Parts: sequence; structure tokens; C-alpha cells
Amino acid sequence: MADVTIQVVQGLEAGAILRKLPTPITIGREEENLVQLNDERISRYHAKIQANEDQLILTDLQSTNGTRVNGHFTRMRTVQIGDQIALGRCLLVIGSPEELEQLGEDLSIPDAHETVGDDPGDLPEAFPLEPPQAPTGLSANQIAEVATLVEFVRTEMLTVLNQIQDSPDHPEREVRLPDDAWHRLQMLPPQLSRYLDDLIEPQQD
Repeated sequence: MADVTIQVVQGLEAGAILRKLPTPITIGREEENLVQLNDERISRYHAKIQANEDQLILTDLQSTNGTRVNGHFTRMRTVQIGDQIALGRCLLVIGSPEELEQLGEDLSIPDAHETVGDDPGDLPEAFPLEPPQAPTGLSANQIAEVATLVEFVRTEMLTVLNQIQDSPDHPEREVRLPDDAWHRLQMLPPQLSRYLDDLIEPQQD
């Protein structure tokens, strides 16, 4: 994916469709950026989108006010068609209207600028389309390092879940979660186990 289309949904440039931009794409206030946005809350060189094989990688360039993807602050992550990138007062969407229509996406998400902590009871989905995929094409050492990190997170989560389930009844310490939130939390260790399988299995061939 070498060329990227970006729509400006909010901000002074709202309505602009920047088609087939070649990567890497820099975003910021300066004229030298491929995507220039006139907003004093946006840094001179705020963020960058680059292609790595068939993936797009968004990096915040140590901006003053940060970069959010689907409402969540991020320093670096992969992005895909339909993802919303918020910088200052501007909101960008990856993909052309035609590409979004194929996905069945619309741009009328009211909480696109909502961030973690704004409303703890109603956070936006960080990955609304699907969970990220396990990386491919890694060396054996890189696979081992990533697998170790995933295993660390998985075992820590299992430890916490077991302590919640096995703890004595102390009302003053009771943790209350809605049923759907508890279900999502319980589904994370199996998801991490699937990531481990996806990472390790190719090395067993």
C-alpha cells in the first residue's frame, strides 16, 4: 500500500480529500508537510504515516498535544482504512469515500475526538473494525522478543483475573464491571494466546 487517500473531516480544511498521497506522509502546520493543517494546536511536524510492505504505520513526532487514533492517544501504531486520526482540532480519516463505502463505514461518529479519561463509562473503540494482526516476517530473535512481551501481558492478566475471582468477599474493595466489560476482559488472555500461536507456529515448520 504505497498511496494513501486522506479525508479531512473536521478543522479549517474540512471537506478536503487528499487522494493517492505517496508515503511517507508528514502532517503538520509547516508548508513542507505533505498534509498541511492550519491549527495552532498542531505541531510544525506533528505526525508521519509510512508504509511497510502492506501496512501503514502512524508515528507521533513528539508533538506538543499528541495524536489520537479512534479517540485514543498513541505514539505509534498501524492504521487502516476507516481509522480516524485526531490532531488538535482536526480530524482525518484514512481512505476515500469509495473505500469507506465498500467497508460500510460512515463519518458520523459523534465521539471521534473523545479520549480515554473524558468519559470512563463510554470510551470509543480503539480498533472498531478488527483486532490488530500478529506481525509477520520477523526474525527468530524478533519473534522470541515479541512472544515474550505477549506472554508477560497474558500471564499478568490471568493473575489479576484469578485474584478477582478467588478473592474473599470484601465489599469495600469490590470491583464492579458491567457484564460486557467483564466478558471483554476475560476474552483478552485467549486473544493473546492466539497471538502467541500466530507468532510461533511458522517457526515450527
